[in-house]
Order: sequence, then structure tokens, then C-alpha cells
Amino acid sequence: MSRRRFGATEAVILVEVLALVVYVAMPALRQAGIREQASRAANDIEQVRFAAKTLHARSGKWPEDGAPGRAPESLRALLPASFTFDRRDYQIDWDHWTLSDGPELFSKTSEFLAVSAVASDPRLSHEIVEAVGAKLPHMALGDRVTFVISDPEISTP
Repeated sequence: MSRRRFGATEAVILVEVLALVVYVAMPALRQAGIREQASRAANDIEQVRFAAKTLHARSGKWPEDGAPGRAPESLRALLPASFTFDRRDYQIDWDHWTLSDGPELFSKTSEFLAVSAVASDPRLSHEIVEAVGAKLPHMALGDRVTFVISDPEISTP
């Protein structure tokens, strides 16, 4: 009995089939990678939120406003040693703003507290919103998704 070898035609067909399988599988693999990054970002957002609430419970003060990719100094001790606000695919930003009801000196003020994820890929921003879900009110603008920190002292829309 002689063994039959692959001919050139069979080899070309095999390569084409493999290329088709890769072509079909790549978007699904890419989407799975984006979902994994979003899950990590949602976990990071929750850790920052928990650390901020812990700081507020201990000191009565919220962390100072931060810059994207940089942890506010007052939060560092409450986050894991390896925690970073600057990931390869996104940055975390702690937002703490004082809002005023008017320009007058004695206008009522309130605080706006939020955790933002800044991602250059809009698909990642969308998946971060999906991963956080309805747990936190959020807003999206450009490359930033901002999740409002809910607290009885803060009125959220």
C-alpha cells in the first residue's frame, strides 16, 4: 500500500482554510481581550471607590483630586502595594470637585466625587460601562467614562 502525499492543491486549500479560521476567530479573541481589560478596570474602579470611602470613614475627608494615571497621595496607603492608576490600556482618575450653586461668596457648595477610566479605545470604554453595570451612575464624554461615587452626603442625579 502506497502512502499518498499532499499535493500543491491540497496544501493551498489547507492554508486557505486555516486563514479563514483565523480570520473568523480573531475578532472574537480581540473582543475577549477587551472584556478582560474591562473587567480589570471595573475591579480597579471598585478598589479606588472602596479606598476613598474607607479614608472618608476614618478621617471625615475625601481624597484630593488626582490626575489621570496618578493616585492621590492620601489613597496610596489604602490600596494594594502593586496597584497602579496607569495601566497599558487605560488610566484611572480620582475626581473630587467642589461645586457651587452660584458666584456669590456664601453660595451653597457641594462635593462631586467620582472615579474615571480614560481609555483610548472606545470599545474598551463601552465594555468598562458594561462590566461596572448599573452599580454606579455614570457618564461618558470622549475617551472618559466617569462613575459617580454614591454617598448619603452627596446628592447624585
